[in-house]
Amino acid sequence: MIIDRLSPDGLTPLWNKIQLESASDKCSLPDWVHKSYEAFIETIHQDNFPCFFGTLAEQKRMIRYAIAPSLTTSESFDHILEAVYAYLEEERNLTANEINENSLLLSLAIFFPWEAEEYSLEQYAKQIYDFLNELHRRDRFPWPEEIPTDPNDSEWRYCLGGRSLFVNISTPANHERRSRNLAPGLIAVINPDDVFERVWKRWGEDPRHKIYKRMEKYDRIPPYPLLLHQKSEWERDLMSAKLTVISDRNDGECIFPFRYHPVNSNPGECPFH
Repeated sequence: MIIDRLSPDGLTPLWNKIQLESASDKCSLPDWVHKSYEAFIETIHQDNFPCFFGTLAEQKRMIRYAIAPSLTTSESFDHILEAVYAYLEEERNLTANEINENSLLLSLAIFFPWEAEEYSLEQYAKQIYDFLNELHRRDRFPWPEEIPTDPNDSEWRYCLGGRSLFVNISTPANHERRSRNLAPGLIAVINPDDVFERVWKRWGEDPRHKIYKRMEKYDRIPPYPLLLHQKSEWERDLMSAKLTVISDRNDGECIFPFRYHPVNSNPGECPFH
């Protein structure tokens, strides 16, 4: 189910840069959406922002946006699930037609409403983890056969729409780890998990090293040690998948308490049609 008032055309839950900025100019979206978008754009365009891939994606208009009206309502779960499906369909079509820079940059940013008062990082983590668990519970796609359903398994990844995903959460409570604080509310940035393999294959390890170096200067705390000190690229990606919310303390963890539910619909049913 798509929420018409949070859709650019009543047909899709995804917004592109031009649509979102036009709606903001017309004041046709909630004020918190406009302010979240402004803060997001301002942050990722800072000269020293660590993830230059995110900056480049915005410059090339390859970020898609979705608006969650709530972290707890059924209509919000369904709306965002449709947004993820639409994003994955666009990503799949783009990748099939052109294996180039644009197909590697396409990302989904989900904006969530602000809280009346700032929560602790642990409270934000519980909110978003409950939200992600509920999206999974409602997912109409079967879990990928090659991905374990046990989050304690070394090869586990979070999945929706039949794809394993990388979910990067930024929170207002990340005061020290500034690279994980993109707006006054929660923001989830989603990419297919395999995009990183394609990125490293195309450009090698050098971009990753540059991002970590920039994080050292941008954040007020050293990069999270478990993401730096893994023995291999695979181990670092695994920890990134499990540490969806990263603590402001390098001795703290907010591991995703994933709860698996088998798909309820016909495994052959395609949610895109």
